[in-house]
Amino acid sequence: MPAPVENRYSNKTNAWLAGFCLFTALVYAPGLYGPFLFDDISNLEPISGWLNGSTSGIQIALSNESGLFGRPLSLISFMLNAAIFGTDPFYYKCVNLFIHLFCGILIFRLCRSLIARDPNLSIQASSWSLAITAIWLLHPLQASTVLYVVQRMAQLSAMFVLIALLCYVQGRNILEACKSTDRLDALQVSQTLPWSAISPSLKSSILIFVAFPLATLAASLSKENGVLAPLFALIIELAFFRKNAFPRRVRIFFAVFLLAPGCFVAAWYIAHPDLILAGYEQREFTLVQRLLTEPRVLLDYVGALLLPRGSSMGIYGDDFPVSKGLIDPATTVLSILFWTTASVCSWRSRREYPTIFAGVFLFLAGHLMESSVFSLEIYFEHRNYLPSLGVFLVLFGLIGIARSKLSDQANPHRFAVLMACAFSFALAFATHMRAWSWQSWAVLVTQAVASHPNSLRAQLDMAALYITSNRPQQAYEIFSTLQNSPSQAARNVAAINLVTMDCKFNHVASAEHLAAAQAIAGKALGGYEITAVKRLVGELDTSRCADLSEQKLAEWLGRMASLAPQRASGYPIWTLHHIAADFYARAGEIQRARGEAQAGWLASRNVPIGLLLAHLQTIDGNYDLAESTISELRPLIRNYDRQTLRVMDAVVAELDSARDSARVEPRM
Repeated sequence: MPAPVENRYSNKTNAWLAGFCLFTALVYAPGLYGPFLFDDISNLEPISGWLNGSTSGIQIALSNESGLFGRPLSLISFMLNAAIFGTDPFYYKCVNLFIHLFCGILIFRLCRSLIARDPNLSIQASSWSLAITAIWLLHPLQASTVLYVVQRMAQLSAMFVLIALLCYVQGRNILEACKSTDRLDALQVSQTLPWSAISPSLKSSILIFVAFPLATLAASLSKENGVLAPLFALIIELAFFRKNAFPRRVRIFFAVFLLAPGCFVAAWYIAHPDLILAGYEQREFTLVQRLLTEPRVLLDYVGALLLPRGSSMGIYGDDFPVSKGLIDPATTVLSILFWTTASVCSWRSRREYPTIFAGVFLFLAGHLMESSVFSLEIYFEHRNYLPSLGVFLVLFGLIGIARSKLSDQANPHRFAVLMACAFSFALAFATHMRAWSWQSWAVLVTQAVASHPNSLRAQLDMAALYITSNRPQQAYEIFSTLQNSPSQAARNVAAINLVTMDCKFNHVASAEHLAAAQAIAGKALGGYEITAVKRLVGELDTSRCADLSEQKLAEWLGRMASLAPQRASGYPIWTLHHIAADFYARAGEIQRARGEAQAGWLASRNVPIGLLLAHLQTIDGNYDLAESTISELRPLIRNYDRQTLRVMDAVVAELDSARDSARVEPRM
């Protein structure tokens, strides 16, 4: 007996989905052989200590200080990756690709469930969902997320958010069927689940109140964006489920998982504004400027999603111009008007065109954390990994409207499918070209400098490429050019790196370069300057540099930290105090070293600085102060932090030995 038509169609749909996944794997294949890049090394290097037993697994899992929760689930995935496959970049990237394909399958299932509820698209829900999934899988904007190993954090968060939303939609479908007058609908829905012995009402509660929060928790422990899952669920509820009023169970759900946490977080940040404002001390833009710029950024993301821009795409987005006012540039106010109009129009037409409403607000909600008040960098492609789904929903929602307006003779559905296929193949070609570029750091950087000549990150990476290939003159030219940049951060970084170049290649720091570097004192400092200082310190660890003694370097860094117009608790300031203390100690200036360490410790309560301070206090004979510092340090050191505990034991042993020696009476 032949299979039912519905099952045959489902099998055909699954075959197409599998084909798209296989095609996506082939498109990305060249990029799997690329090296680790940028933040990959700093995030993955500690795993080697775990593999050789010198570092505990718990320490690695809890070592990341990014975001609200530290992203332990992502770090555990990296650890498992290394334990099973080794530390070759190829295997990390393969797992990233597998997660990408799995996310594509989840997106297909979610889209099919939602579009089936849209009267404009429901007739061909599987076809529309396949088209959206293919475009999402193959879009070149996703390449910097899939092939940049550390962005697995964004992938895992998106994956668990999609699982949470699927649980919510399935639970709502069951709940809606239970409320229906036709009990056969409830029976049919319940039979789609393997746990058919449970009543439909209980299944709905389990999916919404147990599975959803667990998946949301997993998403949040992968990357903090996962906390947005309840907001996404609200958008889906408003678009596809709400007819007259929320069911009581749904009202409880949003009160518990969205309203209460949202009010708490808002109140917390209102009560502690420094948690937001402090980060702007390290930026060259203000909170207001960031809020004015982000509407332009979001519109630029949409443009890149609808019309990819080839080699100009990538991870070098730090050259995006900041808005200084509503009409500076004029596109600022136009972008704000665009998003206001799109939001209002989609809201007012949400019942008639639910997919468009859902797409607009899913895109905006997806950028709520990384494109709003927090002092992150202005522009990054990987922020669109999940929100890009919203743009594609709007695109196909508009196609659905056009289809309903055309006559049947025009066969608009077939035309739309052909256009989607053509667009998908064009995207696949662009992604394949990007995958080839990701094989080589040199190619990526060269393309970035050509496409983003004003990107400080691209220029610094190009200079690093010249240095590693023993072409110092070209690196000198880059830093000399950056000295005339309108960006204060670029000028600061150039001055520090020119001193580093002198020490590396000439073993003497020129008076001109030293004067420019010392003139940084009194300027605001950020992460770029600290990275440049650490490069200089690394160079001095391996070679001597005339005219830049340990004492002179310590004096310079201490002055930079003391005169910077920023609060001492900021990362750049206490880091400079720490480095200055270390170099004063190397120079034998123990009291000055202790002063710098004390300043850094009081400002940050950073454990390594505290350990250095206790060591210096012991050397200086201040045993009671050293013991007091150690007592303050003990609660800050976790039992699983083996390396720090070993250092602490050494400092304590040093203190005990010094005290014992001091008690010995000299013989007459």
